[in-house]
This record gives sequence, C-alpha cells and structure tokens, in this order.
Amino acid sequence: MQRLRELSVDAMQRRADADPDRENAWIDGLLTTIRAEITSGRDVPVSHPDPRLRLVLTEAAVRNLIRRAGDSTGGIVMGRCTLTGDVSTPGTPITVDLTAAIAYGQVAEQTADRLRRRVVDVLTRHTELVIEQIDVRFDDVYVP
Repeated sequence: MQRLRELSVDAMQRRADADPDRENAWIDGLLTTIRAEITSGRDVPVSHPDPRLRLVLTEAAVRNLIRRAGDSTGGIVMGRCTLTGDVSTPGTPITVDLTAAIAYGQVAEQTADRLRRRVVDVLTRHTELVIEQIDVRFDDVYVP
C-alpha cells in the first residue's frame, strides 16, 4: 500500500508539473466567496414574549433559508446571497441581493418574480426582517 501511495503521489506531481500554470484568479474568487458564505455573520434578532430571553438567527442561517427557497423554486440554481442593511436592529429595512443561474428557456422577469415571492414568503415565516427590496441578477444559464 505504501508503494502504491508513493507511485500515486509521484504520478500526480509529474502531471501537475507538466500542466501549464492555470489562472488562479478564478480559484481565489471562489475561495473568497466560500469564506464569506460560511461565516456565521451578524445576529438577526427574533422577538420572544419573555423580555429576559434574547433569541437570534445567524446571518448565515438566514442566507441558507433564502438559498433553499431559491433552489426549490424550479428553474433556478442559487448563487450568492447578501443581506445589505442593519439586520441586527429590528424594523430596519434591508435589501436582499441575489445571484442565480437560470434554466435555459425560462423567462427571466417571471422567474425573478417567482424567486422574490418565495424569498419574501420564507423570510416572513422565519424572521422578522423588513425587506425593502430584493435584487435578482441572473449571471449564468444552464441546461436542465
């Protein structure tokens, strides 16, 4: 097994040495996006009848709710999700910025409207955020 491992590592190293240098900007951008998405982010307060209790959702949990809502809409693969505004102060209006890939053949305006309705529905049901605006940008097309 040790010999097989050594041969495999050597083969991978030779192949990597033979390949030309690849553009690192794409990978760096991907890693930056992943780092931003996995951080818990700000606390989003949730009211409770008992004033002694302080309940919060993390911003990452809210982004995950939005992403799941979008992915389950149909004809959409969610990309980036950003909450702009003061999510930590109840009643403060926020903007939700979304990117997504759209299925080939879908009408962009109608698909964006469906996505907005789904996001409003899920955020209304699970949070107390005041949504001022939801911006949707389709940055890719895919074949279902």
